[in-house]
Amino acid sequence: MTDFAALTIASSNKKTGTIAVSTTSRDNCADDCPLRGDDGCYAESGYYTRLHWDQVTEGKRGVPPLEFIKQVSKLPANEMFRHDIAGDLWKDPENSKLIYFPYLEKLAKASSHLYAAWTYTHHTLDDITGARNKQSIFDVEQYKFIVNISTESLDVAASRQKEGLMVTVVQPEGGPTAFRHNDVQFVQCPATLPNSEITCQTCGGRKGKPLCATIRKVVVVFPAHGSRKKKAAAHCS
Repeated sequence: MTDFAALTIASSNKKTGTIAVSTTSRDNCADDCPLRGDDGCYAESGYYTRLHWDQVTEGKRGVPPLEFIKQVSKLPANEMFRHDIAGDLWKDPENSKLIYFPYLEKLAKASSHLYAAWTYTHHTLDDITGARNKQSIFDVEQYKFIVNISTESLDVAASRQKEGLMVTVVQPEGGPTAFRHNDVQFVQCPATLPNSEITCQTCGGRKGKPLCATIRKVVVVFPAHGSRKKKAAAHCS
């Protein structure tokens, strides 16, 4: 297993805007992620994203975790940082379903000076391992590092939100942009609205932060996208 991570100082992605982003090894993706591989993962569908991800996974790009975390600590204080455009949080060497908290906490501390820092995870939140993962996610909020739970089910998303977690959900294209489900408010990512010029960089206005980088009571909806969007949509409920 190669555990490299690569930091891009200014993303060229139209959706994120020119913020700092990162990619970690494909080996860190959750074993039970329903979109993993060729089954709907958006990061596998973009040619350049996949090429970069391949090279990080093979150890041809990027650096080991602690060196990467040091790079993040040197980002300017007014910067936004989206961790893991592709990849997921580092796995515990002894338990592949467990988020490796020592690295997560170090990353959260290293990014605590930034204007906004956030990521997403498909790692399990079920059973004893999941309970430990949830605690790790809650623990790093004190450093203003937001870990969003990635889901594909409205029921699961609403349930996780009621636990106090920050949640996103993938849904098929063409759905409502704002709605309530199981007494929880859902809103579509502003950057994905038709003809939107909003990016992660401008989400929240001049003084706000991107929705995904905030403590909030709404679930953010991402329409399935990329060349594998039909496969992703097949997992939605």
